Amino acid sequence: MPSAKPSPVAPPSPSLEYGRVLASPPHPGPGALFEVEASFGPLAAVRAVSCLVEPAPGDAVLLSVDIAGRAYVLAVLESASPVNLAVDGDASLSVRGGSLTVALGSDLTLACPGAITAASGEIAVHAATGSAVIERVSLIGRALRSRFKKVRAVAKSVDQMFARVTQRAQESTRFVAEHDEVQAGSRRVLVSDLCALHAKNHSMMAEEQVVINAEQIHMG
Repeated sequence: MPSAKPSPVAPPSPSLEYGRVLASPPHPGPGALFEVEASFGPLAAVRAVSCLVEPAPGDAVLLSVDIAGRAYVLAVLESASPVNLAVDGDASLSVRGGSLTVALGSDLTLACPGAITAASGEIAVHAATGSAVIERVSLIGRALRSRFKKVRAVAKSVDQMFARVTQRAQESTRFVAEHDEVQAGSRRVLVSDLCALHAKNHSMMAEEQVVINAEQIHMG
């Protein structure tokens, strides 16, 4: 087998250089050029894909420079500004055969103009306080169980539909400012002690009969 002939063109032979960022591109993105001061003078360098930290003016960086004039920012070595992890285009984080833990000393903020989707076999959230502002909410589930020490709800209108409702309370009080109406196929009220009804005007109508059973009946 004949041996390969040496190429007449010399390989790029990249070398490593220390540098300091002088200016960032106005519109960061793929192929955006950073102005970096190297040992031999200023040059334009592209941020390497493996450099996840966005270089900022004043940062000390590690450069890869070849004889063809190509320069890449491989890493940010020192930064005086808050660190910004940035990638261009779509990205994904995969952890194979293990778990992922994100621990912070302060706040965590998630922001995106589109949708945030979370899917898992089980979700647990623990917090001292919580608040949510959502224009429209839709919940679909098989069962719901909640426990609260105190609940206060304010709504302009409420429309609920249930196949069956069972409520248990030690005490119950309702205040209706205007009209209160109950429509039912049949209704039964059981009171173990006193049942009192007070009204300015009271009307009772039945199509067939009205039955009142008591040991004593006082009217008037």
